[in-house]
Amino acid sequence: MADYPDWTRLFYLVGTAITIPINIESSDITLDVNLVGSDISVDVNITAAAVTLDFNFADQSVAVFDAAKWFAHQAAQWSAIGQADAASGADVSVSRIVPAGKVGFLVGVGFASYAIGFVGPSMPALVKIADIAVCGVGSYRGGGLIFDVPLRATAGQTIAAYVRNFDSATRTLQVSIWGYDEVA
Repeated sequence: MADYPDWTRLFYLVGTAITIPINIESSDITLDVNLVGSDISVDVNITAAAVTLDFNFADQSVAVFDAAKWFAHQAAQWSAIGQADAASGADVSVSRIVPAGKVGFLVGVGFASYAIGFVGPSMPALVKIADIAVCGVGSYRGGGLIFDVPLRATAGQTIAAYVRNFDSATRTLQVSIWGYDEVA
């Protein structure tokens, strides 16, 4: 797929009829039609200053998905989870390398502590792409963040997330990331 800007929404049209009203008040008309790779039939009927142009579009399709839903529909979604017992001051991490020929999009990050009734020091979570911090989030019990605009990583770059235990006791922590890949 072409490298469209991240905010681009692609539309595929199915069964579309287009009517273009034309009011011609001069006798000189130029109508340029330039369509590549299509069969074209333009019928022009002139009767007492009335002109009718018929455009028929066939074999088109319509689908409206945002990028994340489209690539999930195409089975290009991925997720990664890391879970471990973390001593005081230690991190639990998860990472994923974007495959060759792909662009990876990070859609969300989540983190949690598995202690029952735990209300301790805050747990910060950090997201890095290519070892550069791109997002931080934190809470006392865990949480998550879904990005309205996915974070982008190119082939060979590592997407990683870390959660740190600031409690004085060892805690079981989990961190997860998820997203989708697109052909570069």
